[in-house]
Amino acid sequence: MTVLCFQVPPYPTYIKSGKATFPKGHQHFKRTFHVFDLLFVEKGTLYMKEDDEAFSVGAGEYMLLLPNKEHVGLRPCDEDTTFYWLHFEVEGEFIDKWLEGDIAWADVLKQTGTFTEPARFQLHLSRYGKVMNKETFTDEFERLIQLNESYSSIDKMKQQAIFTDIIVHWQNHSVRLPTSAEKVTEEALNVIHNLYSDPTLSVAHLSKTLLYHSDYITRCMKRTLGMTPVQYIHQYRIQKAKSMLKEGNTSVQAIAKSVGFEDRAYFSRVFRKVEGISPRDYRTMGIRR
Repeated sequence: MTVLCFQVPPYPTYIKSGKATFPKGHQHFKRTFHVFDLLFVEKGTLYMKEDDEAFSVGAGEYMLLLPNKEHVGLRPCDEDTTFYWLHFEVEGEFIDKWLEGDIAWADVLKQTGTFTEPARFQLHLSRYGKVMNKETFTDEFERLIQLNESYSSIDKMKQQAIFTDIIVHWQNHSVRLPTSAEKVTEEALNVIHNLYSDPTLSVAHLSKTLLYHSDYITRCMKRTLGMTPVQYIHQYRIQKAKSMLKEGNTSVQAIAKSVGFEDRAYFSRVFRKVEGISPRDYRTMGIRR
Protein backbone atom coordinates (compact mmCIF):
# COMPACT_ATOMS: atom_id res chain seq x y z
CA MET A 1 0.00 0.00 0.00
CA THR A 2 1.33 3.44 -0.94
CA VAL A 3 0.76 6.09 1.73
CA LEU A 4 1.30 9.80 2.19
CA CYS A 5 2.99 10.55 5.54
CA PHE A 6 3.25 13.92 7.27
CA GLN A 7 3.03 15.33 10.78
CA VAL A 8 0.10 17.27 12.25
CA PRO A 9 -0.46 19.84 13.59
CA PRO A 10 -0.46 21.95 11.58
CA TYR A 11 -3.25 20.31 9.64
CA PRO A 12 -3.44 20.39 5.82
CA THR A 13 -5.02 23.51 4.34
CA TYR A 14 -8.12 23.28 2.18
CA ILE A 15 -7.90 25.22 -1.10
CA LYS A 16 -10.78 24.39 -3.44
CA SER A 17 -13.11 21.55 -4.42
CA GLY A 18 -15.63 20.76 -7.12
CA LYS A 19 -17.53 18.12 -9.04
CA ALA A 20 -17.10 17.17 -12.69
CA THR A 21 -18.53 14.72 -15.22
CA PHE A 22 -16.57 13.36 -18.15
CA PRO A 23 -18.90 12.05 -20.89
CA LYS A 24 -18.18 8.65 -22.38
CA GLY A 25 -15.14 8.90 -24.66
CA HIS A 26 -13.58 11.85 -22.80
CA GLN A 27 -10.49 11.73 -20.59
CA HIS A 28 -8.67 13.91 -18.07
CA PHE A 29 -6.53 16.70 -19.52
CA LYS A 30 -2.75 16.87 -19.01
CA ARG A 31 -1.51 19.19 -16.27
CA THR A 32 1.06 19.65 -13.48
CA PHE A 33 -0.13 21.24 -10.19
CA HIS A 34 1.88 22.37 -7.17
CA VAL A 35 -0.88 21.17 -4.80
CA PHE A 36 -2.37 17.82 -3.76
CA ASP A 37 -5.44 16.68 -5.71
CA LEU A 38 -7.81 14.17 -4.09
CA LEU A 39 -10.17 12.48 -6.56
CA PHE A 40 -13.27 10.58 -5.42
CA VAL A 41 -15.35 8.83 -8.10
CA GLU A 42 -19.12 8.76 -7.64
CA LYS A 43 -20.05 6.99 -10.90
CA GLY A 44 -18.11 5.30 -13.69
CA THR A 45 -14.34 4.81 -13.90
CA LEU A 46 -11.59 7.37 -14.18
CA TYR A 47 -8.37 6.28 -15.87
CA MET A 48 -5.40 8.35 -14.72
CA LYS A 49 -1.63 8.41 -15.11
CA GLU A 50 0.83 10.10 -12.72
CA ASP A 51 4.24 10.29 -14.37
CA ASP A 52 4.73 6.63 -15.34
CA GLU A 53 2.23 5.07 -12.92
CA ALA A 54 -1.29 4.15 -14.12
CA PHE A 55 -4.51 4.00 -12.08
CA SER A 56 -8.12 3.07 -12.69
CA VAL A 57 -10.45 4.59 -10.10
CA GLY A 58 -13.96 3.12 -9.98
CA ALA A 59 -17.17 4.17 -8.26
CA GLY A 60 -16.67 4.55 -4.50
CA GLU A 61 -12.88 4.66 -4.90
CA TYR A 62 -10.42 7.49 -4.43
CA MET A 63 -6.87 8.36 -5.34
CA LEU A 64 -4.47 11.12 -4.33
CA LEU A 65 -2.37 12.88 -6.95
CA LEU A 66 0.89 14.39 -5.70
CA PRO A 67 2.11 17.93 -6.38
CA ASN A 68 4.69 18.71 -9.08
CA LYS A 69 3.99 15.53 -11.04
CA GLU A 70 2.47 15.25 -14.51
CA HIS A 71 -1.14 14.04 -14.44
CA VAL A 72 -3.03 12.99 -17.52
CA GLY A 73 -5.91 10.74 -18.51
CA LEU A 74 -4.64 7.25 -19.35
CA ARG A 75 -7.51 6.56 -21.75
CA PRO A 76 -11.08 7.73 -22.41
CA CYS A 77 -13.89 6.86 -20.01
CA ASP A 78 -15.97 3.80 -20.91
CA GLU A 79 -19.14 5.53 -19.63
CA ASP A 80 -20.23 8.88 -18.24
CA THR A 81 -17.97 9.33 -15.20
CA THR A 82 -18.73 11.69 -12.31
CA PHE A 83 -16.13 12.50 -9.69
CA TYR A 84 -15.29 14.99 -6.95
CA TRP A 85 -11.94 16.77 -6.73
CA LEU A 86 -10.31 18.53 -3.81
CA HIS A 87 -7.12 20.58 -3.75
CA PHE A 88 -5.11 21.06 -0.55
CA GLU A 89 -1.61 21.80 0.63
CA VAL A 90 0.58 20.46 3.44
CA GLU A 91 2.90 22.66 5.45
CA GLY A 92 6.35 21.16 5.89
CA GLU A 93 7.77 17.92 4.56
CA PHE A 94 5.80 14.89 3.40
CA ILE A 95 6.84 11.38 2.39
CA ASP A 96 5.27 9.19 -0.26
CA LYS A 97 6.21 5.59 0.55
CA TRP A 98 5.22 1.96 0.17
CA LEU A 99 4.19 -0.02 3.27
CA GLU A 100 4.26 -3.81 3.26
CA GLY A 101 2.07 -4.29 6.33
CA ASP A 102 -1.03 -2.66 7.78
CA ILE A 103 -1.16 0.73 9.47
CA ALA A 104 -1.93 0.79 13.19
CA TRP A 105 -3.02 3.69 15.38
CA ALA A 106 0.27 3.25 17.23
CA ASP A 107 1.94 4.44 13.99
CA VAL A 108 -0.33 7.49 13.86
CA LEU A 109 -0.51 8.81 17.43
CA LYS A 110 2.93 10.10 18.41
CA GLN A 111 2.09 12.21 21.46
CA THR A 112 -1.07 12.51 23.52
CA GLY A 113 -2.25 16.04 24.22
CA THR A 114 -2.01 17.82 27.56
CA PHE A 115 -3.41 21.09 28.87
CA THR A 116 -0.41 22.92 27.42
CA GLU A 117 0.64 20.73 24.46
CA PRO A 118 -1.45 19.48 21.53
CA ALA A 119 -1.72 15.85 20.53
CA ARG A 120 0.69 15.12 17.70
CA PHE A 121 0.19 12.64 14.87
CA GLN A 122 2.10 11.15 11.97
CA LEU A 123 -0.68 10.71 9.42
CA HIS A 124 -0.49 7.71 7.09
CA LEU A 125 -3.05 8.32 4.35
CA SER A 126 -3.45 5.63 1.72
CA ARG A 127 -3.14 7.14 -1.74
CA TYR A 128 -5.61 4.77 -3.36
CA GLY A 129 -8.53 2.76 -2.03
CA LYS A 130 -12.24 2.17 -1.70
CA VAL A 131 -14.07 4.19 0.96
CA MET A 132 -15.89 2.29 3.69
CA ASN A 133 -18.87 4.66 3.72
CA LYS A 134 -19.51 6.18 0.30
CA GLU A 135 -22.48 8.20 1.55
CA THR A 136 -20.39 9.95 4.21
CA PHE A 137 -17.71 11.00 1.73
CA THR A 138 -20.33 12.14 -0.78
CA ASP A 139 -22.16 14.24 1.82
CA GLU A 140 -18.95 15.93 2.95
CA PHE A 141 -17.89 16.77 -0.59
CA GLU A 142 -21.35 18.16 -1.34
CA ARG A 143 -21.18 20.37 1.76
CA LEU A 144 -17.83 21.73 0.61
CA ILE A 145 -19.14 22.51 -2.87
CA GLN A 146 -22.29 24.23 -1.56
CA LEU A 147 -20.13 26.61 0.46
CA ASN A 148 -18.04 27.50 -2.61
CA GLU A 149 -20.73 29.98 -3.65
CA SER A 150 -20.67 31.82 -0.33
CA TYR A 151 -18.67 35.00 0.24
CA SER A 152 -18.97 34.63 4.01
CA SER A 153 -15.72 34.33 5.95
CA ILE A 154 -17.54 32.05 8.38
CA ASP A 155 -18.46 29.66 5.57
CA LYS A 156 -14.85 29.61 4.36
CA MET A 157 -13.79 28.58 7.87
CA LYS A 158 -16.50 25.90 7.82
CA GLN A 159 -14.93 24.47 4.67
CA GLN A 160 -11.62 23.98 6.49
CA ALA A 161 -13.50 22.22 9.33
CA ILE A 162 -15.29 19.90 6.87
CA PHE A 163 -11.99 19.13 5.15
CA THR A 164 -10.47 18.19 8.52
CA ASP A 165 -13.39 15.75 9.00
CA ILE A 166 -12.54 14.24 5.61
CA ILE A 167 -8.92 13.83 6.74
CA VAL A 168 -10.10 12.01 9.89
CA HIS A 169 -12.33 9.64 7.88
CA TRP A 170 -9.51 9.11 5.40
CA GLN A 171 -7.03 8.22 8.16
CA ASN A 172 -9.58 5.91 9.82
CA HIS A 173 -10.09 4.14 6.50
CA SER A 174 -6.32 3.78 6.05
CA VAL A 175 -5.95 2.03 9.43
CA ARG A 176 -6.87 -1.60 8.92
CA LEU A 177 -7.55 -3.34 12.20
CA PRO A 178 -7.76 -7.11 12.57
CA THR A 179 -11.05 -8.12 14.16
CA SER A 180 -9.21 -10.00 16.91
CA ALA A 181 -7.31 -6.87 17.99
CA GLU A 182 -10.52 -4.85 18.16
CA LYS A 183 -12.24 -7.61 20.14
CA VAL A 184 -9.45 -7.93 22.71
CA THR A 185 -9.23 -4.16 23.09
CA GLU A 186 -12.98 -3.87 23.65
CA GLU A 187 -12.83 -6.55 26.33
CA ALA A 188 -9.88 -4.82 28.03
CA LEU A 189 -11.66 -1.45 28.03
CA ASN A 190 -14.75 -2.97 29.62
CA VAL A 191 -12.62 -4.29 32.48
CA ILE A 192 -10.81 -0.98 32.90
CA HIS A 193 -14.03 1.05 32.89
CA ASN A 194 -15.51 -1.19 35.58
CA LEU A 195 -12.42 -1.53 37.80
CA TYR A 196 -10.51 1.75 37.31
CA SER A 197 -11.01 2.65 41.00
CA ASP A 198 -9.26 -0.55 42.11
CA PRO A 199 -5.60 0.34 42.88
CA THR A 200 -4.55 -3.24 42.03
CA LEU A 201 -5.73 -2.90 38.42
CA SER A 202 -2.79 -3.69 36.14
CA VAL A 203 -1.84 -5.42 32.92
CA ALA A 204 -1.40 -8.62 34.91
CA HIS A 205 -4.93 -8.18 36.27
CA LEU A 206 -6.27 -7.78 32.72
CA SER A 207 -4.37 -10.87 31.63
CA LYS A 208 -5.81 -12.95 34.46
CA THR A 209 -9.36 -11.69 33.87
CA LEU A 210 -9.40 -11.97 30.07
CA LEU A 211 -7.22 -15.10 29.81
CA TYR A 212 -4.89 -13.47 27.29
CA HIS A 213 -1.14 -13.02 27.67
CA SER A 214 -0.27 -9.51 28.88
CA ASP A 215 2.01 -8.90 25.87
CA TYR A 216 -0.84 -9.80 23.50
CA ILE A 217 -3.24 -7.38 25.24
CA THR A 218 -0.61 -4.65 25.01
CA ARG A 219 -0.06 -5.27 21.28
CA CYS A 220 -3.80 -5.22 20.58
CA MET A 221 -4.38 -1.98 22.49
CA LYS A 222 -1.38 -0.26 20.89
CA ARG A 223 -2.59 -1.32 17.46
CA THR A 224 -6.16 -0.20 18.07
CA LEU A 225 -5.76 2.87 20.31
CA GLY A 226 -2.12 3.83 19.92
CA MET A 227 -1.43 3.43 23.65
CA THR A 228 -0.55 0.70 26.14
CA PRO A 229 -2.95 -0.60 28.82
CA VAL A 230 -1.11 1.38 31.51
CA GLN A 231 -1.33 4.57 29.46
CA TYR A 232 -5.04 4.05 28.90
CA ILE A 233 -5.67 3.29 32.60
CA HIS A 234 -3.92 6.53 33.52
CA GLN A 235 -5.85 8.51 30.90
CA TYR A 236 -9.19 7.09 32.04
CA ARG A 237 -8.48 7.66 35.72
CA ILE A 238 -7.41 11.24 35.08
CA GLN A 239 -10.59 11.91 33.10
CA LYS A 240 -12.64 10.70 36.08
CA ALA A 241 -10.54 12.79 38.46
CA LYS A 242 -11.04 15.92 36.34
CA SER A 243 -14.81 15.58 36.60
CA MET A 244 -14.56 15.33 40.38
CA LEU A 245 -12.20 18.30 40.59
CA LYS A 246 -14.69 20.43 38.67
CA GLU A 247 -17.82 19.31 40.45
CA GLY A 248 -17.09 19.66 44.18
CA ASN A 249 -14.74 20.36 47.03
CA THR A 250 -13.51 16.83 47.63
CA SER A 251 -9.86 16.84 48.62
CA VAL A 252 -7.22 15.93 46.06
CA GLN A 253 -6.14 13.00 48.22
CA ALA A 254 -9.69 11.62 48.40
CA ILE A 255 -10.13 12.03 44.65
CA ALA A 256 -6.83 10.25 44.02
CA LYS A 257 -7.99 7.25 46.09
CA SER A 258 -11.42 7.19 44.45
CA VAL A 259 -9.88 6.80 40.99
CA GLY A 260 -7.36 4.11 41.96
CA PHE A 261 -4.28 5.99 43.18
CA GLU A 262 -3.20 5.14 46.72
CA ASP A 263 -0.34 7.65 46.65
CA ARG A 264 -1.39 11.30 46.26
CA ALA A 265 2.07 12.34 45.07
CA TYR A 266 2.05 9.70 42.33
CA PHE A 267 -1.46 10.79 41.31
CA SER A 268 -0.25 14.38 41.00
CA ARG A 269 2.72 13.32 38.87
CA VAL A 270 0.51 11.31 36.51
CA PHE A 271 -2.06 14.13 36.36
CA ARG A 272 0.64 16.66 35.45
CA LYS A 273 2.08 14.32 32.82
CA VAL A 274 -1.34 13.86 31.18
CA GLU A 275 -2.73 17.40 31.54
CA GLY A 276 0.36 19.56 31.83
CA ILE A 277 -0.70 21.12 35.17
CA SER A 278 -1.27 19.91 38.73
CA PRO A 279 -4.70 18.79 40.05
CA ARG A 280 -4.79 21.78 42.40
CA ASP A 281 -4.07 24.25 39.57
CA TYR A 282 -6.69 22.53 37.43
CA ARG A 283 -9.30 23.09 40.11
CA THR A 284 -8.16 26.66 40.88
CA MET A 285 -8.34 27.76 37.27
CA GLY A 286 -11.91 26.50 37.00
CA ILE A 287 -11.15 24.68 33.78
CA ARG A 288 -14.13 23.48 31.73
CA ARG A 289 -13.19 20.80 29.22
